[in-house]
Amino acid sequence: MKSFIALVVLVCLSFISKAQCFEIESILVDACTPGTLNCSNAGVATCNCEGKNEMIRFKIGNTPLNVSNLSINWPNNSFQGISPVNATTTGYVNAINSTIVNCGFLLQPVAGVLPANKRVLLISSTDFCSSANSFANLTDTLIVIFQNAGNYQGHFANFGSGTRTLSMSFSSPSGCSDAVTYDRALLIMQNGTIGNQDGAAVEYSPSGTPTYVNYGCQAPFVPLVIDAGPNKTICVGGVQTLTASTSNAYTFVNWSLSTGATGSFSPTNSLTTTYTPGAGDNGTIELYCSLTKICGTQTITTKDSVNLTVLQTPQPVLSTTSNSVCVGQPATLSYSLNNASSTGTTSVVWLPSNATTPTISVNTANIYTIQVTNSCGVGSETISIGSFPNPTVNITANGPTQFCAGGSVILTANSNTGNYMWSTGATTQTISVNTSTIVTVTSTNSCSSAQYVQSVSVTPLPTVSVTPSTTGLCAGQSVVLQANSNTTVTYTWSTSANTNTISVNAPGNYIIDVSNNCGNASATATVTNTGSAPSISASSNPTVLCSGQTATLSLSGSTGTYSWSNGATTSTTTVSNAGVYTATVTNSCGTGTTSISISALPTPTISVSPSTVIVCNGQPEIITATSNQSNFNWSTGAITNTISVTTSGVKSVSVSNACGIAVASVTVSQNTLPVLNLSASSLTICPNGIATLTVTGGSVPYAWSNTTNTGSVVTSSGGVVTVSNSNSCGTATASITVNVNPVNASISASPNHGVKPVTINFTNNSTGGTSYFWDFGNGNSTNTQNVSPQTYTEEGNYTVYLIVTNGLCVDTDSLIITVYNEYPGITIPNVFTPNGDSANDVFKITGYNIVEFNCVIFDRWGLQMYSSSDITKGWDGKSNGKDVTDGNYFYLINAKDIDGIEIKKQGPLLLIR
Repeated sequence: MKSFIALVVLVCLSFISKAQCFEIESILVDACTPGTLNCSNAGVATCNCEGKNEMIRFKIGNTPLNVSNLSINWPNNSFQGISPVNATTTGYVNAINSTIVNCGFLLQPVAGVLPANKRVLLISSTDFCSSANSFANLTDTLIVIFQNAGNYQGHFANFGSGTRTLSMSFSSPSGCSDAVTYDRALLIMQNGTIGNQDGAAVEYSPSGTPTYVNYGCQAPFVPLVIDAGPNKTICVGGVQTLTASTSNAYTFVNWSLSTGATGSFSPTNSLTTTYTPGAGDNGTIELYCSLTKICGTQTITTKDSVNLTVLQTPQPVLSTTSNSVCVGQPATLSYSLNNASSTGTTSVVWLPSNATTPTISVNTANIYTIQVTNSCGVGSETISIGSFPNPTVNITANGPTQFCAGGSVILTANSNTGNYMWSTGATTQTISVNTSTIVTVTSTNSCSSAQYVQSVSVTPLPTVSVTPSTTGLCAGQSVVLQANSNTTVTYTWSTSANTNTISVNAPGNYIIDVSNNCGNASATATVTNTGSAPSISASSNPTVLCSGQTATLSLSGSTGTYSWSNGATTSTTTVSNAGVYTATVTNSCGTGTTSISISALPTPTISVSPSTVIVCNGQPEIITATSNQSNFNWSTGAITNTISVTTSGVKSVSVSNACGIAVASVTVSQNTLPVLNLSASSLTICPNGIATLTVTGGSVPYAWSNTTNTGSVVTSSGGVVTVSNSNSCGTATASITVNVNPVNASISASPNHGVKPVTINFTNNSTGGTSYFWDFGNGNSTNTQNVSPQTYTEEGNYTVYLIVTNGLCVDTDSLIITVYNEYPGITIPNVFTPNGDSANDVFKITGYNIVEFNCVIFDRWGLQMYSSSDITKGWDGKSNGKDVTDGNYFYLINAKDIDGIEIKKQGPLLLIR
């Protein structure tokens, strides 16, 4: 990163040095041709002078330069050097000066020295056609120099596509150079529209930004330029000094007002003036400075504007969310400006807190002041904030808040606000309460509210009941009696127990007494004798089930309510499944339980595998029986679950038990391995020829080594071809060999591409041939084995063929020769203007025969702005979707052309919006 920053600094320094040394101001791209002329170098009556009449205007910096040190890199053609002052150049200059009717004049350099701060006009040839361009309206004195003759084609490129760059440098002082770029597609005609017409020119700003102009067939002139200076501000009642600047000579200057401005200038006829705002000046007004230059009968005027913002002292207005604050409830203070549109940038401070935010929060009573400051003074506003106390409240009673049913209590609220809201809905200071409840009273003011809660409890007269009040008791059992009261009481049973529940195991009457401080109550429970618990047993007929049978289950013993595990509710039930069945009988004293087990015998099943059995050539096969029984009985006399068979016929097996018998059988057949015979239509073929192979014996489908499954196949590759056929007894295979007569056509070229004209050497790499025929695609052919080099003079793709034969077989090979119109290369612009006007909005690199490409662009701090590997795309002046700022950027380019030659470029790039 350090090295890159140093490079950026060097680039910036080179820009500064260039600006101090000289600056290209304009180029005449599309020069005019007068038609029929006497061109001395051509020696003919007519000639085209456009390429000799192109012009460059540039301005020398603070140090004189010498033309002997000048070097030019034209977009087209080579630099021929600068001509010394001689009779030819002097004749041109004298002739031109005689035609000028305004204030302009042409001078030639003395001893090749270009004076400091002078403008120079460079004409592209001493073979200059002076009548093609009019100098009549020239308004400035220019130093004129000529390039030597000998380069008559255009030095630039007229209307079309792509960009062109002109660079100039002086070898002394070191680093003295400048370069400009224009887009051919943006050149304009004399009516101001884009198109192709004589007079197309480009003007450049000091930063190199192009402006496309067309003044027709007149020599480039220096436009009158004025800069009214930077925008400024002024306070009401003040004055402001304005200074305009120009690099041109002028006749007089004048300052003037725009619509709405009411002030005055002093003086009005100087580049520097003082402006005093008028009573009607408010906000931003526009002021103009005009230059006028009178040259003979011509008057030239230009003007520029400067914005002056008239500021007022701020006039703040305070506002608050509340004029009084409560404890824990602050007020918010904010402000606005009555004259916000005329104050410009302001700052604020709140007193006494010294806060600088637009709003503040205050929680104490005080006097608060806002001070708003701008460059013209301080405006202030004051507000007073008061405070309120928070409310308080409590409750007092005229007696106990806990009493017996039928009593009451008076509750009194006490508050510092004097207002009351009871939860009962009352708004008086006192209320009377005669029930158990929780009472709330609320007191409020503008700050908040306060609450007090009072509980009132009423003790009821006692009541009592017993659960159960009447119940039966079985032998050996006990029952729990529970007393239930409506309030908290003391319990006393006739058994002397003092709990609310007792357990008893004998019949009788049981009495409960309860009491509290408000009274007492009693209740009685009656317990009677109801008998003993039941007992039962179960039986079944039958106890073992076959498939489809049922069994009857019966109960004997105590009676009552019956319940079987299968859902039956009678003393008998019928079942069809094996298992354990449980039954219960229930009466008032309990439940009796019994169970019985029923078993099942399965119906015999049997199967055999495989289902189809084939015996091949007397070889034994195994048959297996599968059953839920184990007493196997085969028709062969075997009693195991498997048998081995070698003969055909039906083989059967059976199994049995008390519930029945099951039988299964399988048919055994015999088979033999297939026999195959393989034949070929030809046992020898040419490369890419075919032979038909046929098989007999066996049956479809067949399996060939070339994946076909029919009875015959073809082969074009020769070699060993195999076919096989399978049946239940196995696979049979047959093979045959087909030979290929070897002939192979093969050619190579060196090189296989190039720029026209290109000579290609061809090599015959064929094998097995005895005769040859070549077709080179350029109109030439031959029948020799080896050939001489071939020359291709036109751009295009040429297909070359070689046909080889050995008397029996023929083979052909071909390749393509590519001829290009020009050598690979890339063109890089050095400035673009992404301002959305569809003119030079994209920094785009053009290339020819480029196969690999990568471009990265950095800003002057070394941050990457853009990267692309597609030469057809360009940078639109954005990074992360946002426009970058104007200024200098740096590009790095790595590319490779079609011949594999690497191209590396780097340099500065200027972005102007």
